[in-house]
Amino acid sequence: MRTLLVFPFLVLLALFAGCDRGKVLITGRLTDYKPRDSVLVSLTRNWEQIRLEPQAFTVKRSGEFELEFTVGRNPPPVTFVKNGKLYARLVFHSLWQPSPVLIDEVRNQVFELSIKENGLFTARVDL
Repeated sequence: MRTLLVFPFLVLLALFAGCDRGKVLITGRLTDYKPRDSVLVSLTRNWEQIRLEPQAFTVKRSGEFELEFTVGRNPPPVTFVKNGKLYARLVFHSLWQPSPVLIDEVRNQVFELSIKENGLFTARVDL
């Protein structure tokens, strides 16, 4: 009988714990991009910390890019480095609230984040 009471509690706890993670898909365009440019993306607060790796990051010859990664309850900023110089730093604001946004601290631009039915956060940014 005790096992029957503990099992549903553990299932609910596991479901609740999974709610603080989400996938993020950022698509956009890098202005003044040339195919010979090098573009790096970092997901970290401090360069000395272990970095979170993006699951996918591709840049087309036209400068269109796609970045996919998983975030937790307190997501790190997304830093773009182009040709060795800071290009953009996207910071999540109110990610788990009704109106989440991405703020580019370099250009002071705000981009809306939308939430799909499957829990995917998406944003279109032009940097």
